[in-house]
Amino acid sequence: MPSPSHDYFATYFRDEICKELNKIASSRSDEAKPFAGNVISALGSRVFLAETDDENDPIKRELDIQFHYPGARYPGIVVEVYSQDGKDLRRLAQDYILYSNGDIKLVIGIDLSYRGKPSTVSLWRPKFTESEDGLDLETFEHVHEMPFRSSDGDVLNPDQSLTIDIREFATDELSETWPTATINIPFSRLAQNAQDAQQRQKEQEPLRPDDSVKSRRRPIRKRRWSSSSVEELRSEDEAKYSNKEDSVAWKYHVSDTDYEMVRLNAILIR
Repeated sequence: MPSPSHDYFATYFRDEICKELNKIASSRSDEAKPFAGNVISALGSRVFLAETDDENDPIKRELDIQFHYPGARYPGIVVEVYSQDGKDLRRLAQDYILYSNGDIKLVIGIDLSYRGKPSTVSLWRPKFTESEDGLDLETFEHVHEMPFRSSDGDVLNPDQSLTIDIREFATDELSETWPTATINIPFSRLAQNAQDAQQRQKEQEPLRPDDSVKSRRRPIRKRRWSSSSVEELRSEDEAKYSNKEDSVAWKYHVSDTDYEMVRLNAILIR
């Protein structure tokens, strides 16, 4: 199960990209405006990679973050965050790109190495090469484990940014006519997101009781429902429903009796 820092960072990073998309959607007047506004993001969703080399079932992968454009089968951009769960980011990137036939156009791998190593970011994109048989598809690593935060929390490579072309959010068939627009996430913001995610985990999982934040301190005696209490509640509920059913039945019985008496009186009057 992912750590809190993993999930918080994924949320923060998704929000960073969404903010940049919103800027394009609100500031541009050309076709980039609606395209940026239509990108959909999701956390922790699955994807089935069906473009395999054999007749096996599609490969199922669960993504940390995906950015999807309406009308496309696969997300254009996939983000995987590694903290403590042992993900092989390089292998995952290859699976995403090859088994989507390159429709997944950018894989972002973020390694949150909080213990003694810097946090890094890597980028993979599809690479097509013409051959006698058509096109060869490979996975090309554009950025290899570039550090953005030291183990002490300092920003590394502060002049660098994570750059994304807006056309990478959709397949070539959908985005080939889109105008040029880019998203830039400075490494300083990545480092701050990692710092904030680590802080959230410390608040939730303090190493010492005194490290917790805004924790209730007064003694509390917790009272759980006993099994007998639960059964009593069930019996009471059943009795209520039974009494209600009896009342309804008696109501209809009385109504039927009154009706019969009225009918007999009418006959006698005749």
